Amino acid sequence: MKYIERFITLIKFCLFYFSELMQANTSIFLDIIGIKQKGKPTVFEFPTRCDTDLEYFILTNLITFTPGTICIESDPENKIIKIHDMFHSDTEATCSLLKNKYEAQLLYIIRGKKL
Repeated sequence: MKYIERFITLIKFCLFYFSELMQANTSIFLDIIGIKQKGKPTVFEFPTRCDTDLEYFILTNLITFTPGTICIESDPENKIIKIHDMFHSDTEATCSLLKNKYEAQLLYIIRGKKL
């Protein structure tokens, strides 16, 4: 039963991530053609709960694959990832999104236990 829940979470996460990709691509497109120029580039630190190299690898790549964001530095010892966000509005809101939507679901899929 536990594996079925993890599989369902994986499917939900893939759908969520796909929608995030589409939203980010739309924002980038509109910014490039000049319709909505809301770019406000910022670098911030994201405290993570990742423990293994695999978890860091997947999380940083998910963040980097989303247009408008890129991981510029990862410090596994202090559990910090530095992120450049092209459409930054609020550090707390962005960290909350990453922690609750990206990281929590990813760690549940990998570890098999909710955080």
